[in-house]
Order: sequence, then C-alpha cells, then structure tokens
Amino acid sequence: MNTFPIPDYVINELKEVKPKGIILSQEQLFEIGLISFKSMKIIDSPSSKVFISKMALKHIIDQRGSEEIIYLIPEILNDPTKIVDNSKKRQSSFIFVRMNGKSHAAVLEITKTPDSMNQVVSAFHVDDKTYRKLIDISGRPDVPP
Repeated sequence: MNTFPIPDYVINELKEVKPKGIILSQEQLFEIGLISFKSMKIIDSPSSKVFISKMALKHIIDQRGSEEIIYLIPEILNDPTKIVDNSKKRQSSFIFVRMNGKSHAAVLEITKTPDSMNQVVSAFHVDDKTYRKLIDISGRPDVPP
C-alpha cells in the first residue's frame, strides 16, 4: 500500500510534462508531511502541517532529474538532523536537512507564507562537505555522518 501523501497520478503527470511545459492546476497544494513540535518552535510556526504545490513538485523533478527525493520529504520533515535559517536568501525560509548515508544529505527549503502555512519550495541533495558548513539553529548536538 502506498502511504505517500501525493497520489501517483500527480507525479506521473508532472514527469510527462516537458520542462517549462504547462502544468494544469499548478497552484494545487498537497499536504506532504508534518514537522515535529520541537521543529515548530524552532521555526516559530503555528502549524505542523507542510504543503507542496504542483509547481514546486515539477521544479524538483526537472532540477533533480528524478522524483526520488520527493519520496524522502515526509522523513526529512519528521526527523531533520539540522535546521538552518535561510532568511538571508528568502524571507521566512528554513532549510531542513537529513543525512542520507555517510556522504550525502537530503535538503528541503521550506517557507512560511503570510497566512502561516509551511510550504516546501525546493528539495535537493548536498555532499558531506556542504552539510558540515550548514549552521544548525536547532540547538541539538551535531549528528555524525
């Protein structure tokens, strides 16, 4: 049974659309996961729910060449190894990172919208060297790779 919150037909539809192609209902939102109470406090969010738009999903598929990282999003949200303040680049933006093996980490960029909604805007992988440069604001000890 598929417990992933985004229906398979949506992922398949987006994979078939060519880069810069037309996406039907591109602003449609899907609840993709929950952040923990501790993470809510760290990013000062009134909600644990996290959403993603079809446009963001398409961006991730096009930029990463695969939908694989999309399936990691609920796990990254639920148990990040680092949370990084990204507001210097984008207002109300945070990076949730989870080590994925010894040499790679999966990264989510989450923004809080004016209506206090948490929304994934990007997802990508980074290497261990880049992971170590990220400054954690969660106050927890660094997790060794």
